[in-house]
Amino acid sequence: MYQKNLSTLWLTNKIFYIILSILIINSCGYKMAGVSKDTFSSKYYISEIINKDAESDYYNIMNNEIYHFFSEYGLLEKQQKADYELRFILDKVDTDMVTKTETEQAVASQIEPILHIIVRDKKGETLFDKKYRYYEIYYVTSNISGNIQRRYDAFREALNYILLDFRSDFERYTKK
Repeated sequence: MYQKNLSTLWLTNKIFYIILSILIINSCGYKMAGVSKDTFSSKYYISEIINKDAESDYYNIMNNEIYHFFSEYGLLEKQQKADYELRFILDKVDTDMVTKTETEQAVASQIEPILHIIVRDKKGETLFDKKYRYYEIYYVTSNISGNIQRRYDAFREALNYILLDFRSDFERYTKK
């Protein structure tokens, strides 16, 4: 009986502190960087997504991730109504073994997409032109299909960081 009351008290205290922490964080206006959906009111039209890398599957992944990212933040618009036109060019994807065993087999690899992002205004003039790189590490095993999936997942993750960096950079650029 005493043990049961003690565990109930412990659980109640834990729930109380979790709720208190959430209330404190929300009351001070804390927001995670790069996650706010209401900081930028401009709309984009994606005119091109180009893959110059030899791996053709990167195009589909890139296409899905880019559209998903801009849709999630409510930043997409039809060409006539958009404030800016975006062009994405995947120049290449560098890969490298990060960790090797004594027998020279890869344990972890690194993937680093190099994405060129160009922003044009309604007149077609280039306002912003920058290449982004971001690397992500993924683990390699003897399961080939699993390795391919982990490589694609790492590519997606790197793309998302690149898109967050772009959004932050472009918002700062337009506020100058």
